Amino acid sequence: MAAAAGSPVARRSSDGEGPAVQYLSFSDDGGAFAAGLSTGFSVHESTTKKLGASAGGGVYICKLIESNAEYVTFVGDGTSPHRPKNKVLIWKKSENDVIIELAFRSDVLGVAVSKERIVVVTMTQLNIYTFEREPKPITTIDTGKNPKGLCVLSKNRSRPIIAFPSRDDGSLQITDLVRSDGVTIAAHSNALVCLALSADARQIATASLKGTCIRLFDASTGDLLKELRRGSDQASIRCLAFSPDASRLLVSSDKRTHSTIHMFSLTKDDGSKNRHSKLYGLRGLLPTVFSSEWSSCQYRCPSPLSICAFGPNRDTFSVVGTNGMVYVCMVDSEAKGGCRLLTTSGFL
Repeated sequence: MAAAAGSPVARRSSDGEGPAVQYLSFSDDGGAFAAGLSTGFSVHESTTKKLGASAGGGVYICKLIESNAEYVTFVGDGTSPHRPKNKVLIWKKSENDVIIELAFRSDVLGVAVSKERIVVVTMTQLNIYTFEREPKPITTIDTGKNPKGLCVLSKNRSRPIIAFPSRDDGSLQITDLVRSDGVTIAAHSNALVCLALSADARQIATASLKGTCIRLFDASTGDLLKELRRGSDQASIRCLAFSPDASRLLVSSDKRTHSTIHMFSLTKDDGSKNRHSKLYGLRGLLPTVFSSEWSSCQYRCPSPLSICAFGPNRDTFSVVGTNGMVYVCMVDSEAKGGCRLLTTSGFL
């Protein structure tokens, strides 16, 4: 599975006495998630079983490489002198200690990590290093202004690509890290806010500040494959996540009081069909909104901010919220919204 490269959540105080959730992200296979907290970080299986934790200061960015949580990459929120905003730290579970530190002149806005590379995102640069105890610099890539720290890194060794915002608002640059070539895509007319790369690194999904549609592109050619319609009103898209076989896509969006998870089918032979406008048959003659596809199922989550990922198969998915809860859902065409809630559990 491939999820969004980063799923930062707005700083929002927790309702109870526990820590505030400041960042959420899933492992690439969806089997575990990491939470950056006002007191440190915690890592859990999607069943909420705790795999590891570290205290000692607030954490704003927190990422996993794999669901066993052996390595946790994190950036502090600046409330502790040991966890400044300009330093990337990598913690190893089996040693229960930080084994890598990388410091920068400006704040770190995002990170992307594989077993081969560490990518550190600042406002206008990507800094790429080898993944080892003493990381070696590989290259630096200039980008457009990137306040959200957007960057997705392929874990597929046969397709070592990286994608990030280009200089123009709404544009996306995809670069092959071995051949040093790639494509630039005019993906949206507004600034990008979310990206996701399929596990085979052949497709990339994008969302913009407007939040009404998600576009799917061929990661090699830059060709538009699909336009998926979340809704007609503006909303903040927090997370995009492909299924393991790239046949479905999850989208999490929020509207202050709750969040909504939309699931889209990406293949013609999928039993769960997307909805279309009644004028879809005239799509070549009408504005693009009439050629868009609407989600096949939806889940309304009580948490105002959430991220999502598919489970072991494409019919189940997990939703993790800043309210400290995990919701596991299953596709069910007979249920309201096309899916039903299976379990609910807390992780704080």
